Amino acid sequence: MFRVSPSGSYSNLYSFNQAADNGNGAYEPQAGLVLGSDGNFYGTASGGGTNAAGTVFRISPIGSYTSLYSFANTPDGSIPQAGLVQGSDGNFYGTTSAGGTNSAGTVFKLTLPLNPPANQISAIQLAGTNVLVTILSAAGETYQLQQRGSLGFGSWLNVSGASVTNGIGSLLILTNFGGASHPQEFYRLDITP
Repeated sequence: MFRVSPSGSYSNLYSFNQAADNGNGAYEPQAGLVLGSDGNFYGTASGGGTNAAGTVFRISPIGSYTSLYSFANTPDGSIPQAGLVQGSDGNFYGTTSAGGTNSAGTVFKLTLPLNPPANQISAIQLAGTNVLVTILSAAGETYQLQQRGSLGFGSWLNVSGASVTNGIGSLLILTNFGGASHPQEFYRLDITP
């Protein structure tokens, strides 16, 4: 895994090694990485792991590697392909090209305890007369901030100018301009794929 700065400076963060971690290492990473909602990078390797059938791994932005799952051929598949995507539920999804019930590959879901979890409001704070709502987002989702004056009744109203489609999954801050001037407001996010 490598990093290239906007100015073109190259840094090697991690070198894959089949024999690493008592034979649980990985090799032949596939199709790039996905940035998880927790700020770490996730990917697949078509070789390596405890069963030599491929792995799912996590690499931190500073290059700390963790093997998360080793494929076992049957019934879960082997030789993962085409990388991963993170769904709006926070889980990771991918495919394998071999193994599984019919020995022709699988579609899989990997559930990990992310800290903090995706799609949950992690902070609400004031900035003058504005209300800032922070959420860890999943890639490809559209987030619309909504408000209402009572928790128990009334219609949720879209906050004007507080909608964003996030392409990579990251920390989002949505602003309700002038929201602090109301005596009481409750917030939620309408999230659509």
